[in-house]
Parts: sequence; structure tokens; C-alpha cells
Amino acid sequence: DLVVIDEASQSNVGAVLPLLRATRVLVVGDGKQVSPTAAFVSEARIGDLKAGLLRSRHPYIEQLLPERSVFDLAQTCYADARVALQQHFRCVPGCIAFSNEHFYHGRLLPRRLPPRSRRLEPALVDILVPGGAKKGKVNPAEASALVDYLVAQLARSPSELEGLSVGIISLAGVEQARLLRSLLLGRLTDAQ
Repeated sequence: DLVVIDEASQSNVGAVLPLLRATRVLVVGDGKQVSPTAAFVSEARIGDLKAGLLRSRHPYIEQLLPERSVFDLAQTCYADARVALQQHFRCVPGCIAFSNEHFYHGRLLPRRLPPRSRRLEPALVDILVPGGAKKGKVNPAEASALVDYLVAQLARSPSELEGLSVGIISLAGVEQARLLRSLLLGRLTDAQ
């Protein structure tokens, strides 16, 4: 009987229940990923939970709190049984390079390489936007710079772009996304 908990670093301790039936356990996760949040749990409720765990004399109180993950708990309980995987298949090398250097100390070996015809070189582009600042809920300078960049990229040879698509993710909120959509519709042709 083997229970596997994948993405354990993103699962709170509620995911531990299947472990009660297991004779063997495999917990898969990454301590460098975002852990669960206790966003909808009041500080008072967390305090009550902690007090109850203290009374129970549980040895891993901190690892059982809502903002901790199953991976955190397993890492504490089974520290000697940990295996760190080095091969990384999720991202192309250019996308994982920063994290690999700053968080994994260069130990990850990126294995996802699209064919040369499908590669974007460079995979990430940093563009300094002079005057890029939020005005209300939008950043007009940043939106304009993004649209200018995209229009320039779409002016490349059609054979270079065949079969490719573009996705824009705006972490600045729905208002910024609406501004980007409006600017793009005003600048792009149907063919683009």
C-alpha cells in the first residue's frame, strides 16, 4: 500500500488524511514553491489551534498550522529520507535560469528544450519602462511598451511566426488587462 502526495508543498495538512491508510508514503514537493496560505483563517482561530496542539504535546506543532504544507511536515518528520530531484522538465532553460541560480544554486538541470524552430530567444526579456508607474489601477506606460514590443515582434517574417501564439498575463489586475486589450485591438490587424 503506497500513498503518493504530489505537489505536497502546495497542499495544507488536510491532505495528510490518506497517509493514515498507508504502509508506505511518497511525498513529492518543492520547499521553494509557494506554500498554502491561511488567508481565510482568523488569527484567533490559528491561536486556538496552536493552543490545542500544545496541550496535546504534539511534536510538530508549527508544521500543522494552516500556512504550512504537507511537504513541510514530511521534511521535518523524514529529513533523512529526502531525495532532491535535479532534472527539471516544466520550463525551458531561460525561464528557470533565475530561480535555478538564486534558489537552487545551479543544481537544476533543465530538460525541456523545444525544437529550434519553436524556441523564443531570449526566453525572457527585461524592458525598463521610463515613467512606468501606476496611475489609479493601471500602468499606461507599461501597457504601451508591451504593445509596442509585441507589434515589433509580430512584424517578423510570417514563416517565423507560423503556428505560434501569444499570451499576456497581467498580474496588475483586470483594469490593466482591459487597457492592454484595448491597446492591442487598436494596433493589431486581423492578420496579426
